[in-house]
This record gives sequence, structure tokens and C-alpha cells, in this order.
Amino acid sequence: MKKQTGFLTKKRTRDTVYLYLRRSVREPNGNIKKVHIFSFGDIKKAEKKMIDWYMNPEKFPEKLNDNGFDLEDLKEWILTLQTKKTSTGKDFIY
Repeated sequence: MKKQTGFLTKKRTRDTVYLYLRRSVREPNGNIKKVHIFSFGDIKKAEKKMIDWYMNPEKFPEKLNDNGFDLEDLKEWILTLQTKKTSTGKDFIY
């Protein structure tokens, strides 16, 4: 299976920040469409869930696996939440 690309994004709703995995797809007309691949839920709980999945790979969501993501991607996402910096060096403050 071809390796998929995706990046973490956040959305604030009232007092809660939600974490999503998203990718951007260019449509034939040249517009860019944002596609949500997976919702991690409340960002405060998401890091704990991700660490649990990393420590127990059998719990890794099938939807992420089906979309071509693996434990290395998960490790990168955890690092992004812990350091508040993406792998490309951009700030990821919530």
C-alpha cells in the first residue's frame, strides 16, 4: 500500500480543543479540499490515547492502519504534542 500523507490539525469549540488528522487534496479544478482522515477527540486526552496505542500496538486504530499510517507516524504525532512543534518546525500550540 502506498504511504499516505497527513498532518495534525486542531479545532477549538467553546472550551475544548479537538485534534484531527487531515490531508489536503487538489481537485481537478485546482481548488484544494481538506479531508479529515481521523478524529482523535479532545486534545487533552489524545496524547494519552496515542501513547497507549504506541505501547499496545494491537490497539492501534484500524482506520489509521487502512489509510497507510503506522507506529512511526504515531510516534511523530506524539512528539508533536509533547514538544508543541511539528516535524517541519512549525509551532503547534493549543
